[in-house]
Amino acid sequence: MNENNYKREFDFTYTNLEKILSNAIESGYKFITHDQYADNKTYSDNVILLRIDVDNKINNLKYILPILKKLQIKATIFFRVHSEFYNLFGFESIRIVNQCISDGHEIGYHSEIVDIEMINKIEAQTALKKDVSIMETFFDIKINGIASHGGLTGYNNLDFWKNITPKELGYKYEAYHDDFQLFNKCLYVSDSENYRWKKYLNGKLIVSDENIDPSKELNNNNVEVVNLLIHPGIYYQNHCYE
Repeated sequence: MNENNYKREFDFTYTNLEKILSNAIESGYKFITHDQYADNKTYSDNVILLRIDVDNKINNLKYILPILKKLQIKATIFFRVHSEFYNLFGFESIRIVNQCISDGHEIGYHSEIVDIEMINKIEAQTALKKDVSIMETFFDIKINGIASHGGLTGYNNLDFWKNITPKELGYKYEAYHDDFQLFNKCLYVSDSENYRWKKYLNGKLIVSDENIDPSKELNNNNVEVVNLLIHPGIYYQNHCYE
């Protein structure tokens, strides 16, 4: 019996994240933003859309941004306006968002508009327009994309988009919407289970008893488009209990 078969690195260290991204580049992948994908869904090279959902711990971006800058990767970063974990307009948050903008990353809105309507009785479309306008005005940017946030309410913020398209409201895309032609046509790898990676292939969840290694997935699947989703709040320097 191999007594060492349980030994491996912690998955969600910043060092391991850098390895994953570096391996992707070495494997020949080109990184593009969601905004770029919305403009042109046909690529001659294999591409990765790196999506960063800032659900909580916005300060963790301070450790991720230098990695992206070092590797010359542009990501699409979605921020919440109504997070219970951070104030988007707090002094340090403003500094971090401005650094994202300065580094050339795309800024998007992490929407909770169904939650807002059910909790605060503010019509979802009104909340959407107000939130985006506030972000655009304060940070002097144009927001082209939205990604629906999955919170604790039990409501699905994606339900808002069942009867309306992003383009009808003046936006290029919603990250999961059929019109965006991404989720159902890509390898989708996400850390959203917090303790392990999960993957979808062309919209279908691939269940595995083994721990998923994103680098191996990129090498083995031979897919043209990859959507890599990460959440800053689950990353750490050394281990998950620090």
